[in-house]
Amino acid sequence: SEPDRSPSLRSGYTDEMTATITRLQPLASYAVDLQTGFVPAADPIERLPEAFTPWEAIVPDMSALIRSRRLRDTLARLEPLDALTLGSQSQRERALLLLTVFANGWVWAGAEPALRIPPQVAVPLCSVAAALDRPPIVHYASMALHNWRRLDRKAPLSTENARMQVQFLGGVDEDWFFIGSLGVELAGAPLLPCVHGAAIASHGADDQTLTELLSRIAAGMHA
Repeated sequence: SEPDRSPSLRSGYTDEMTATITRLQPLASYAVDLQTGFVPAADPIERLPEAFTPWEAIVPDMSALIRSRRLRDTLARLEPLDALTLGSQSQRERALLLLTVFANGWVWAGAEPALRIPPQVAVPLCSVAAALDRPPIVHYASMALHNWRRLDRKAPLSTENARMQVQFLGGVDEDWFFIGSLGVELAGAPLLPCVHGAAIASHGADDQTLTELLSRIAAGMHA
C-alpha cells in the first residue's frame, strides 16, 4: 500500500520550538491553577505586616496625592524598608504591586516626568522584582492578576464579585479595565490544559489527540 504522505500537524516546527515543547512541565509548575488559570487560586493578601505600614498608609490616598501633586513629597519622606524580609510569596507579590505603583506615580505625578526614583522606592522595588523574576515596572501580573479582592468572600470569584485593591486615580473605569481582564483570564482557564496537552501531542506527532484538543479549544473560545 502507498505510504501516508499527508503532512503531520507538527510539520514546520523549528528546532527551537521543538526544544521548548520538550521542556514543558506540568501546568502547576507555571503557577497555573486548573480552576482559575493564571489568576492565583488564593485571594491576594490586602495588607503587609505592621513594619510596612508606611507603604500601606499611602494606598488609600493615592488618587488624592497624585491629583494634588503631593505624591512625590510623600514618597520622599519614606524610611528605607527591606522588602526581602517578607517571607511569603503573597507578601512579596503585594510589595511588588505597591512599589511598582509608587514608582510609576513618582515618574508621572508632577508637571514633568521625573526620571530618577528615590532609593527608598527603587531599592526595595528592584530587590523584590528580582526575587520574583519579574521586571521592576507596572505590569499585568501585578496590576491585574494579584490586585483584586472579592466583595463577597463566600461567593466564587467573578467580575461581578471583585474589585481592585490598589488604583492610581480610582473610579469605575480604572477598576473595570483591570477587573475585565480578570474575567477574560477566568473564562479562558478551562482551556489551558487543552493548550498544554496540544503542545505535548504536537511534539509526539499524535495528530489525533492534537486535532481533538484543537477542536475543544476552538469550541471553548466560542462558548
